[in-house]
Amino acid sequence: MKPIKVLHFIPAFNYGGIETTTVNLCKYIDRSKIQIDILTETVEMVENLKELKKLGSNIHVVGKFNKTKPLKYYRSLLLFLKNNPEYVYGIIELHKTAAKSA
Repeated sequence: MKPIKVLHFIPAFNYGGIETTTVNLCKYIDRSKIQIDILTETVEMVENLKELKKLGSNIHVVGKFNKTKPLKYYRSLLLFLKNNPEYVYGIIELHKTAAKSA
């Protein structure tokens, strides 16, 4: 049986709680049943990403959100999913950072 693919969208991958929790989750899950990948806009916490790669996660970086061009951003997300058919996800989890809440 193939593992369930889960995509975590974390806008800014830095030193926050979402990032740490995701790394810890990847350490303790049964990777034969669940595959966790990361989609992010920016990379600031390289150590965590290296650890996630060691644990078998794929890391994907898309451009930053631009308030003046929201459709371009939306299109880049759709193109990522369309142009990467090997990454068909059963679950897509969206995380919102405090900076994005404002």
